[in-house]
Amino acid sequence: MKRREFLQSTGIISLGLLAGCTPKSKSIPIDVQTTIVDNNIVVDITKVDSLEPSVVAWGKKRIGIIKNNDGSYHANIMTCTHKGCTVGKSKGGYACPCHGALYTYDGTVTRGPAKQNLASLLVTSDEFFLYIQLPVIDSV
Repeated sequence: MKRREFLQSTGIISLGLLAGCTPKSKSIPIDVQTTIVDNNIVVDITKVDSLEPSVVAWGKKRIGIIKNNDGSYHANIMTCTHKGCTVGKSKGGYACPCHGALYTYDGTVTRGPAKQNLASLLVTSDEFFLYIQLPVIDSV
């Protein structure tokens, strides 16, 4: 193998490996359209069930929302706490496609390498809508 061929093939392999370690958000489809009002994501309550999370967009981030058995709702930012990849829905929880961390639907880590739970967001509701409170980001 010539030097040029070697460098080209290792460069292509390296790019493929790097692509596997970058945060992935475009591959996670959005299930529910929303609006933002007064720093809250507003979701039609009929679009969220208890079997698997509904996914909404918050900029480039994804938020998973699920109805709990007691009728309350839970929302998590779907960003792995290990290296920042976007987690996807998996059987019974969320899975990180980059390094294999697993989380329950309430965001609790069940398998590493992640050591911290997914970030949770406060959810309130009325009879028609869910209101997911977005974190306030301080400007410096």
